[in-house]
Amino acid sequence: MHKNYYEFTSDNHYDLGYAMGSMFKKEAKRSLENNVNETWGQKVEVAKDFLKMTKPHFPQYVEELEGYAKGADVDFLDFWTLSLEDDVVLNQQPAKCTSIVTNNGLLFGHNEDNTGPNLGNDVCLVKKKIGKLVTFELYYYNTLGAAVGINSYGYCNSANTLFNEVKQIGIPRNFSSRYIFDSSAPDKALTELSKLTRACGYNQNIVNGTGNFLNVEITSKQILTSHPPLPFVHTNHSLLNGKTTTDDYHGTLSRLKFGRENAREKMSGDDMKKLLSDSSLGKVLSIGNERTVGKLIFEIEKKIVYIWLQREANLGWVEYPFDFLLM
Repeated sequence: MHKNYYEFTSDNHYDLGYAMGSMFKKEAKRSLENNVNETWGQKVEVAKDFLKMTKPHFPQYVEELEGYAKGADVDFLDFWTLSLEDDVVLNQQPAKCTSIVTNNGLLFGHNEDNTGPNLGNDVCLVKKKIGKLVTFELYYYNTLGAAVGINSYGYCNSANTLFNEVKQIGIPRNFSSRYIFDSSAPDKALTELSKLTRACGYNQNIVNGTGNFLNVEITSKQILTSHPPLPFVHTNHSLLNGKTTTDDYHGTLSRLKFGRENAREKMSGDDMKKLLSDSSLGKVLSIGNERTVGKLIFEIEKKIVYIWLQREANLGWVEYPFDFLLM
């Protein structure tokens, strides 16, 4: 087990957030110290508009962040702004992450990339139990989470950013991905999200316990759901209307091309480890690049997830059985 692994249990979202904020107080205070600058007040004002849009639809998640701020002993509005990450910077979208699905949907690999190199300490592993729901994920401190992980309904999820997507004031991206990540019925969650004003675009990959694979592209204007042929590779390219980017920013296209050329219909877990760790295109353009803070491989038939963390790279790949995670 990794050193940076944590478990939280609560009957409600506020208490869950309070426990997490109390545990991660140092990370919250340090992040605010690093982010509060001459433009912070402007970001807070924008974030207030996001809060007005979000609270009526997802009060439970707002309560969780309120509890987190209280536990961390920081101002809620400051923390709320921090939790929205780059959503509060309109017209800016980093290119992050690579997801690969193969073996009839039963092998699911994901590389989690951060916004820059040497940021491995921004993430940890968290198992959360809220009532009957249990989730396990690679977690970014001071957020709602749901970058990549599995829930106790058997759904594995990963979220990838989209490059140059239109942004607006609306439901933040983290709320959409967390709502799907917590759901026992992603199709119903998507129907609800389609009725709401969404802030910006991202792509979500969802695989259930039998290998049924759903790809969802959620933008501020549209939601596209599809069951694409396997093997499937997603980086930061748009699938809506067949459009894509011509910009290889942070290897968006290089990672996509390399993944498509090397992902096979039948792969072993070791094959996937090798593909996710490949650095043959250099430290910027490779699937395994200088910004990769974590790698996860879900072997669904074996009910195992293998995890590599940049901050604990000396451990290599660590095995977590689903039964242990979701009991």
